[in-house]
Formats: sequence, structure tokens, C-alpha cells
Amino acid sequence: MFEGKLKLLKDRTFIRNFLAIAVPIIIQNFFSTCLNFVDGLMIGGIGSASAIAAVSLANKVFFLYSLVSFGLISGAGIFFAQYHGKRDYERFKRTMGITLILVTVVSLIFSIPAFFYPENIIRFFSSDPAVIEQGAQYLIYVAPSYILTGISFTLVFALRAINRTSQPMAVSITAVITNVILSYIFIYGKLGSTAMGVRGAALGTVIARLLEFILIIYFVFRKSSPISADFKELFHFRWEHVKHYLKISTPVILSESLWAIGIIGYTYAYAKLGTAAVASTEIGASVSDIFFVLAFGICHGGSIMVGNSLGAGDLEKAESYGFVFVVTALIMGIFTGLLLFALSPGILGLYKVDAVTKADASAILMINVFLMPIRFLNLLFLVGIFRGGGDTGFSLATEIIGLWVVGIPLTFILALVFHMPIEIVYMAHFIEELIKTIMCIPRYKKGKWLKRIIENE
Repeated sequence: MFEGKLKLLKDRTFIRNFLAIAVPIIIQNFFSTCLNFVDGLMIGGIGSASAIAAVSLANKVFFLYSLVSFGLISGAGIFFAQYHGKRDYERFKRTMGITLILVTVVSLIFSIPAFFYPENIIRFFSSDPAVIEQGAQYLIYVAPSYILTGISFTLVFALRAINRTSQPMAVSITAVITNVILSYIFIYGKLGSTAMGVRGAALGTVIARLLEFILIIYFVFRKSSPISADFKELFHFRWEHVKHYLKISTPVILSESLWAIGIIGYTYAYAKLGTAAVASTEIGASVSDIFFVLAFGICHGGSIMVGNSLGAGDLEKAESYGFVFVVTALIMGIFTGLLLFALSPGILGLYKVDAVTKADASAILMINVFLMPIRFLNLLFLVGIFRGGGDTGFSLATEIIGLWVVGIPLTFILALVFHMPIEIVYMAHFIEELIKTIMCIPRYKKGKWLKRIIENE
């Protein structure tokens, strides 16, 4: 049975279709992740851990917003993929319209407090005056761009679902390069600009997001796009369609929201161990995330191809795709962990931070070496094939148990009760991911994730 499914790895059509979807997504995520890495290097060049910590904590607001938005848009992506498989673009466009309305509302909920009460938000994490001041400056500048990001993100998912992944990739690369150049100019005061520090990093980000927004609007709504839509096609939908959308999407939104809040909880615990702990975890995350981009290609490629197959009514093909993606994720996770182990010492040498921060970041990276295969599998299961198959309720339950029953309580006990070193506290994240894998494997084997969500519409 396995041999038959593994034959897909020799099927040129399958490989060509998968690479056409996955490679642009990998490249796009690589450039986006490198942006965080380069931003960290440039901000670190200011010469203090407080600047890195300030931007890191300020970005937790955007992180929480982006994860809530991702849950909302990822839920819509399930419909996008299956409607494309069925070639039902009328409902595709209606789903896009619902998502644009909801993501705009979410954007306002996050951007208004971030703009008007930035000091209060940063003070929740840190009592360091320098961190609070710089973090608030960053938030004020970057908060208005949230709505641009939400709309762009929705349209990127729509393009991916119809297998047009090269366009979002090109847009992302352009935006990232623009961001890096402008951040460098504004942070250090190059080409006649005033040196703005962390405010310069925020200004560069806002301009890049505006450019990304304009370009992605063009690619989606130009005449040659099959999902180009006018106002009526986007926003003329029936309540029954909205209810079905929310039924499938709500567990995804809750899952991503709870995960994002959990990460905020992790950050809160790290911050109570000191500014150096925040800086070291931020460096460790930025570096390891560069190596994790392969997982996003496998995950989103798997989700789209499984969803397209289910939309077309071919459950057997969807199951075979799922198996091949699991094998691929495991192999690539091991390979990526070994690559991280080999290259992380040289990458850490680029950071201009104190010896304690660098040593802690190194320890965190070594934990991530072992985490890589597990993280690859979990992302594929929970965000890839389970969601692509419409099994959103199980993904939510797994997230709650792994993060909120195990990860967060353990982190708070280690950090706030026993005041353990940051590398020991960070191990709770490893245990959380392991619990999720143990829960996902039986669910995958039973095939309960194979659901055609548009069948009864």
C-alpha cells in the first residue's frame, strides 16, 4: 500500500505541480523571514539589547494580529482550494469578499490600541524604561499598516489557491528588498536622512507594506485573473453561505488566536527573566525561522493540493498526497535540523550583542535543531493536510491541549516560580510540540481528516 503511494515521488506531473506551488511559497517565506533576521542585525547595530527587545515586544502585537488574521484567512483558504478544484469561482469570489470584510474589522481592533496606547502595551511585557520608550515609538509608526497587511494576506491566499504562487512571490521579494533598503537608510540616517533608530525600521516596514498592497491588488483584480471581481461579485452573498463559512473557519480562527496568545504568554514569561532573555529568544527564533521556511512550502503545497483533490471529489488522490507530504516533511525536517546545527555558530557571529545574550541564543538554537522534524510534521498535520481536508475541529483541540494544558503552564512554572535559566524554560516549547505530534499521528492514520466541505452547498 505504501509503495503505491510513494510512486507519486516518481510521478513527474505530481512533482511538477507540487514544485510549482511549493517553491514560490518557500522563496516568498524565505525573503520574509530574512527580513526579520536583517532587521534584527540592523537594529542590533545600534548597540544595545534594549533596542532588539523593544522591537521584538512591539512586534508581538503584529504577531498576534497576523496569527488571528492567518486563522481567518487560512479558514477561507480551505474554501478557496476546494472551490478552485470544483471550478466554482462564483462562490470563490463571495468567500473572498466575506474574508476581506472580516479581516478589515480585525485590523482595526488591533491597530487602534497599538496607535493610541503603545506605552501601555509595551509596559505589559517589560518595566525597562528604554524598552518601553523605543517599543512605543515603533508601534505608533507601524500600527496603521495592519489593514494593508490583512487585505494583502487575503489576496495572497486566493492567488495560491488557484496555483498562481509566483505572483505573490515576486511581490514579497520586491517588498522585502524595499523594506531592507529603506530600513537601513532610516535607521542609520543614510543618503541625507535623519538617523531614526527603531522608528526608521518601522517607517521602512510601513512603506514596504504599502507597496506590497498596491502590487497584490493589481495581480488579483486585473482582467486576466480568473478571480478578478467587481463589488457585487465580492459582497453579494447569502447568510447561508456566511454560516457555512464561519462553521468551518471558526475553529481555525480560534486555533490560530489561541496559539498567538500562547506565544504572547511565552514572551511574557521570557520577559520576566530580563531583557537579555527576550533578546536571546528573539535572535534564536529569527535564525531558526530562516531554516523553517521549507516547512511552509510543504505545508501550503500540501493544503492546496489536498484541497483541490477533495474539491474535485477525488478522496483517494487526496489521501495519497497526504502520505507523500508526511514522508517529505519528516525527511526535510531532519535535513533542516542538521543544516541549522552546522550553520548557526557562523550566523550568531554576525550579531553585535553581549556574550551572555549570544550564549543563550546559541542554546536556544540547539534546542531548535532537535525541534525541526517535529515542527515540520506538526505544521503539515495541523495547518496543511488536516485543514486542507476540512478537519479544523481536531486542529483546534490539539492546539489547546499542547499549548494551554502543557506548554504555557510549564513555562510559567519554570520562569515565574523557579526562575530557571532561559534555555531550560524554552524546553517547555519542545514538550508542547512533542505532545501535538503524539496526538496527530493516530488522527492521520484513521483518515478522519478527509472531508469535502463544499459537498452539501
